[in-house]
Amino acid sequence: ILTGLVVSMLPVWHVSRNDPQAVLRGGSAAAGQGPGGMRARTLLTAAQIAISITLLTVTTLLGISLVRVLEIEHGFNAEQVVSVPVALPAARYAGRDERVAIHERILDAVRVLPGVRVIASTSLLPMRGAGQVNFVQAAGFTVPREKRPSANFRLVTPDYFRTLELPIRRGRTFTADEQLGTTKPAVISESLAARLWPNDDALGKEFSRGIDGEPGFLVVGIASDARTTSIERTPPLMVYVPYAWQSRVSFSLLVKTRTDATSLVPAVRTAIDRLDPEIALGESRLLEQLVDAALAGRRYQARLFIVFGVAALLIASIGVYAVTAYSLSKRRREMNIRVALGAARADVIGLLMKQTAASVLPGMAAGVLGA
Repeated sequence: ILTGLVVSMLPVWHVSRNDPQAVLRGGSAAAGQGPGGMRARTLLTAAQIAISITLLTVTTLLGISLVRVLEIEHGFNAEQVVSVPVALPAARYAGRDERVAIHERILDAVRVLPGVRVIASTSLLPMRGAGQVNFVQAAGFTVPREKRPSANFRLVTPDYFRTLELPIRRGRTFTADEQLGTTKPAVISESLAARLWPNDDALGKEFSRGIDGEPGFLVVGIASDARTTSIERTPPLMVYVPYAWQSRVSFSLLVKTRTDATSLVPAVRTAIDRLDPEIALGESRLLEQLVDAALAGRRYQARLFIVFGVAALLIASIGVYAVTAYSLSKRRREMNIRVALGAARADVIGLLMKQTAASVLPGMAAGVLGA
């Protein structure tokens, strides 16, 4: 609306400043022929080019950024993995032993289903945020609380790394027999190992959360860094500990299948229902869908900017052509006189190109600066 008003009022305002008798004597071509009209058209052309170049450059950069994000290595493999949220009845499974027992029975019941390659559980699915974050410190070192690194804790089962094909660079994963010991086994990420023991091997070392009276953790394995909280952020510091350490009534199953992952969901639900029909199961989703959803905002931004960029290019092209064509049409009489006086065709075209460049080049420079 504002553009329409400006475009409509500027010519009226310009004509109203001219002497009507001079306009009538000069004919229709006289309106807008003066230096003021030329400057206005030059500025308009330059402004259109500047804005369109800015939008197109930003659109291109955003598109390149999206491509780079899509090419980022996640550090894990989400193919043919389906997630099934599980919620135990809190009243029935109030104690730790009861929760650990039913947790193992659920894993055993699903593991024997046809088509299941490997199954694991986790306290928080990938791409669902940071989850439980705690300060950590290496055993034998006294570090002020504000200088301790913070790590993301995940309650997982030993097959978590096989299910997501998350490589363990050194050491091993913990076993089922180690889960109930005094010192809890833990697998940490490479970045956390380098942070806590920058000049030493982390395997066999102990660390803690710095809580008085709480047993520490023994590093039994070092896993590669993975973008489990966000695709676009730096891989977080991770600590993977057994489910039994802080058994919870809610967790998620990760089932890697040999065939179509979604086709196995009904069998998984039936197997768990046979164990306890009061166990609640949430909406199952492919892990690939969770990864794609993490990029949904970036894809939306890219599509939006592409639409605006294409629209701006189209509108600017039409606008620049219209202003340039109008300017040249007003100078047709001048061009004819130049030709009649002996000017060559190439000279006339060169003159017009030079004068057009006077508005195009500043517009391009302003657009690049704006971008």
